[in-house]
Amino acid sequence: MRRPAALLLVLGVALGVTSAGLGSTAPPARAAESVSVTKSGAGAFADLKVTVDRTDSLVNQAVRVSWEGGQPTQPGNGAFNSNYLQIMQCWGDPAAGPDRQQCQYGGRTGDGRGGSFAASRQLEYGESLVDPKETLTAGRFLPFRSVTGTTTTGSRSEFFDGNTTNEIPFAKTRADGTGEEFFEVQTALEAFGLGCGARVAGSDRGRPCFLVVVPRNNQEVDGSRPPDGKIGTSPLSQTNWDQRVVFPLDFERLGEPCTAGQERAVIGQEEVVEAVSRWQPTLCGAGKAFSYNQISDPLARVRVLGDTPGLSIIGEPVDAANVPEDRRLVYAPVALSSITIALLIEQNPSADATAAEQQLQGSRVLDIQLNQRLVAKLLTQSYAFAVPPGAAEVAGNPRALTEDPEFLKLNPEFNSLFYLGVSDLLVPVGQSDAARQVWQWVLSDPTARQFLAGTPDEDGMAVNTNYTGLAAAPEEFPKASTACQPAVEDRPQLCALERKPYAADFHDAARSTGRGDNLARLEFNPVAIPPAWVKSVPPPSGGRAVLAITDAASAARYGLQTASLRNASGEYVKATSGSVLAGLAARGPSPVAGVSLPAPATPVPTAYPLTTVSYAVTAPAKLDRAAGTDYAAFLTYAVGAGQTPGVAVGTLPAGYVPLPEAQRAQTRAAAGRIAAEAGLPITAATPPQTPGGTDTPTGGTDGGTDPDVFPTLADGITVGPDGQLIGPDGTPVNADGTPIAGAAPGTPGAPPQIAGPVDLAANGTTEPVDVGLVRWALLAALVLGALAALVRPALLLFPAFPGRP
Repeated sequence: MRRPAALLLVLGVALGVTSAGLGSTAPPARAAESVSVTKSGAGAFADLKVTVDRTDSLVNQAVRVSWEGGQPTQPGNGAFNSNYLQIMQCWGDPAAGPDRQQCQYGGRTGDGRGGSFAASRQLEYGESLVDPKETLTAGRFLPFRSVTGTTTTGSRSEFFDGNTTNEIPFAKTRADGTGEEFFEVQTALEAFGLGCGARVAGSDRGRPCFLVVVPRNNQEVDGSRPPDGKIGTSPLSQTNWDQRVVFPLDFERLGEPCTAGQERAVIGQEEVVEAVSRWQPTLCGAGKAFSYNQISDPLARVRVLGDTPGLSIIGEPVDAANVPEDRRLVYAPVALSSITIALLIEQNPSADATAAEQQLQGSRVLDIQLNQRLVAKLLTQSYAFAVPPGAAEVAGNPRALTEDPEFLKLNPEFNSLFYLGVSDLLVPVGQSDAARQVWQWVLSDPTARQFLAGTPDEDGMAVNTNYTGLAAAPEEFPKASTACQPAVEDRPQLCALERKPYAADFHDAARSTGRGDNLARLEFNPVAIPPAWVKSVPPPSGGRAVLAITDAASAARYGLQTASLRNASGEYVKATSGSVLAGLAARGPSPVAGVSLPAPATPVPTAYPLTTVSYAVTAPAKLDRAAGTDYAAFLTYAVGAGQTPGVAVGTLPAGYVPLPEAQRAQTRAAAGRIAAEAGLPITAATPPQTPGGTDTPTGGTDGGTDPDVFPTLADGITVGPDGQLIGPDGTPVNADGTPIAGAAPGTPGAPPQIAGPVDLAANGTTEPVDVGLVRWALLAALVLGALAALVRPALLLFPAFPGRP
């Protein structure tokens, strides 16, 4: 659940409301690499060494906490009697560190894998067990003192609960003394009682916080050993708290880094949000502010055909039939990434597993192999546990993916694992080019097409009857099941969509997966008005299993593993830099020059089949001069310093692959054309014109902007009919007049030798993908736009680079 204060802020951002007085200075440059910190325990834990792989420039994301030198957790079969770590996030004084009352812990009270009070804030353990160091004299529970000034004193807190807390009460140490957890650090948007990343007066950084690890052994607070071997006291008890290992956490600041109200709008698909969020503070510091409004690809294509096209970012081009003759669109690749099937599956050995397999309890599964037919089964709710119990539409089918013989043949290690929760995919709501690409990949396989047409697989599993006959690739992930769990007494019926709802978007799907949360509503609340089915509390760490479709950047942000997918060559390939670059080469042509489309049937053995390219598109002649200059600046930066991988502002986040030079050259040429043509009338019979004299676009209005960020057209540069900038000697050049590497000199006025996109047809002949008509219905646009605003905080003025609540 999202807390009221955070919800108000999110709605304000979604509606375009900005806060005054947030300052106009961009954050200073941060370290180019993540800052890993290792600390040792003390006393009985002197051999323990704990490492947090990222402590600098944090946003809401997952950090890896690993350790060595611990004692193996006992008894080692999923129960936590002794020898484990407890991990939590706290706020506090940056110099003195956190007080135990400032820690978010106790939201999972009732987790019975450990002792009676090990997961709680309770500090009273009966007359026979007293902490000799304990100073709390009033109340049974340690109060939680929030950053807001409010203190709660009971077993529960208004600031966090089982659905929102990020605490890990039980972190297992393996037989070799090592362990690993991926811990979700939260900002004030996710944990407003901690306030991490919030603006601090006089500072350009967000409010710092702390990650606290409390190691536990087999002794109680009074030095005794419990008769049953199960330690039962809270980590917040003073004796246990004194053993803590504390890691300061540096957060990016929440709130706009630029003066509100002056930003230039960019809109479009979600796949670029992480990258644009990283770039925006640097552009702001150089004098230009850009906002990003996340909307669906179809709506972004409609926008570019309007009177104020702005700059849209999409995956597929606008249908040429809908583009007026007097309007030329310019396309520029800005990001190379992929769609992934992300997973958080923690090993859960069955009762008959070997002792060695039992020791792997709670460890993450690092990879699974999925082919197109298996993904078709997951997307069509064809496993029995994907729909309400007893549904006739899936009669006779396996209960879950992990019982499907086809899956077990590809992933034999699951024969010794027991988990029935993986029966469907967490998917985003709404239309997108990414959804269509996933379906195109699924339908590229004959066995998947046959399954969707109604032919059972070799083991007799058939598609959910609500999906029979799906032959064309939809641009969404439909949930077509009509099954409902019938009403019983005071409990209303529970239908499939309410039982297993959509994620808001890719980011929501990734974050939920990282928390082990499949968003299911399987708990009944009899005291609600009216009584209702409510969201289930995510399972505790160590026994989670969720699969989701998301973008690679979101998966990387939350530390998720990704599946190996079968490509057209029959190879199972994970999304890596190399496989994504091969996937780029495997893409096919589109009806629009300079834009490629997925070609999942192209056999390239090393290619990742869900490689994506995000294209910026605009109509330069419909922009005024200032907008043209600004958007040219944005594109120039995006394919310049914006393609440098890193964790600092201005860099390219994990999950993206730097664009090859061919695509960067195409974008530089597009930037030059946008700057040159903005505000100039162009007709179908008139070639693009080149401005001259005092009207030549400059780098900005202040006369002193960074030439590496804002392009200025040098004297003598002309714009070719395809948008390539041409120097006085006929050589293709960049906007500042420098020659493009590898371009041969030509004759002034001759057609330019374009350093354009890779020859995407060189790997074989592929059929062009039919691009559907743009939806013009105003009502549909309004409905989709309203849904986007409600489901997802849409307008990012980058409150927490790459701040996405």
